[in-house]
Amino acid sequence: MNALNLVPLPVSVDLLGTPPFALDDKVVIVADPAATEVAEVAAKVLSQTTGLTLPVASTSEGGDNTREIRLVLPPQGAVDEGALDMSDEAYRLEVTSDLVTLSATTPRGLNWALATLRQMVTPGEDGGWVIPAVLVEDVPRFPWRGLSMDVVRSFYTVDEVKTVVDLLATYKMNTLHLHLTDDQGWRLEIPGREALTEISGVTAGAGGDAGFYTVEDFADIQHYAAARGVTVVPEFDLPGHTNAATHVYGELTPSGEPTPAYDGAKVGFSKLYPDLPPTEPFLRDVINSMAEQTVGPYIHIGGDEALEMDLGNYNELVTMAEKIARETGKRPVAWQEAAGAGLPGNMIYQFWDPRLTREDMAKAVSEGGQLLLSPANHVYFDMQYDADTPHGQDWSGYVELRDSYEWDPVTQVEGVPEEDVVGVEATVWTEYIHGFDAMTYMLLPRLAAAAEVGWSARGALEWESFAGRIAPESAWWNAMGVNWHRSPGVDWK
Repeated sequence: MNALNLVPLPVSVDLLGTPPFALDDKVVIVADPAATEVAEVAAKVLSQTTGLTLPVASTSEGGDNTREIRLVLPPQGAVDEGALDMSDEAYRLEVTSDLVTLSATTPRGLNWALATLRQMVTPGEDGGWVIPAVLVEDVPRFPWRGLSMDVVRSFYTVDEVKTVVDLLATYKMNTLHLHLTDDQGWRLEIPGREALTEISGVTAGAGGDAGFYTVEDFADIQHYAAARGVTVVPEFDLPGHTNAATHVYGELTPSGEPTPAYDGAKVGFSKLYPDLPPTEPFLRDVINSMAEQTVGPYIHIGGDEALEMDLGNYNELVTMAEKIARETGKRPVAWQEAAGAGLPGNMIYQFWDPRLTREDMAKAVSEGGQLLLSPANHVYFDMQYDADTPHGQDWSGYVELRDSYEWDPVTQVEGVPEEDVVGVEATVWTEYIHGFDAMTYMLLPRLAAAAEVGWSARGALEWESFAGRIAPESAWWNAMGVNWHRSPGVDWK
């Protein structure tokens, strides 16, 4: 039984019934050399939790009064106690009265052990802080658990994106999908195509902020994210959602004239043209640059809402983008509409709109693709909580915390088995979300619900249990200084 209010719910939690570990200023964090970066993150997280400044060491200091938090990275397969399958994200956390041991086969697994440890730190009866004696063994249900964040309609700074990364890592979410291009602006510097950010980096949606990430900014975000177990996936949305590109390059339009800047919320009006000679070199320049700048294995090529395009032209352009992306060595991801384009197997298709047909996705998966679940009626976090929500929109209905929790990814597309579901990705669009307080208000508490749906075994999910376990997390959000929504059905602390 989980009496520790852990989110997401672990596979196995055994309270040992022995004295707790006292967390005070005599505790030292000891890390294997390959785990030093995670240890530094651990020191920051535990300081934010308790106010303590814990030193990080590479070797045990010993001594009668020294207690340790050890981060251990054994060789692959060395952590095999119990029935836990030690994947590259699995971890083992053991707490005794004098030692805390975080074990995993990768630094990412250690980050998830840290996320669990942070939630177990509680005030002691006689003051100070304690961690209960416990053994946790844990592994995720799905390998992809993420958030798609629109930084185009309204731009968010590097530091704000890093705070979102912190929230993802808090709940063992391992992917940040950055929507970097759209009709309203262009947010990533492309060397050799600097006009994209010089011209469309200063435009945005009405009421939103403008800006862009330099090559150095994007590298900084990725390094920060990687240290916390999070992979960044960039998106170049095409062949629709491309007005920011045609606003810069008139040669991408039949008239040869640049399109006007656009700050509205309408979708589906912009497009590229496969028969124009500049189109293919443009796609190649952008996709190659994004891939070169990206540490992770994925690149998102968009594919949604090309509402005014001829289907043949759409298929040709998506196929062109897929081919270029594969030539870079990255695995392409595309929105669900691309499932009908006859792309090769091994694509990842992102299901988002329950109103659209799902047969194409099932067929594409049967031919070697995989499915990423982002159904708008459950995990589109730009959807308002209720009629009084001051931000967002409601085209897919209101989405409260319970709506984000009570659904199963494997039931969304008939004919797709669980082994072909790569995971769950929440999404937040920013046409009507301006400022970082509004962003975190729309993410929290729903982000934690999406995290548990993606991590925990289906049979373990119960709303009443989750409502009780999520309530104490509001103290952590307050400590982080982020805004959040008091969803009903939870006794917020």
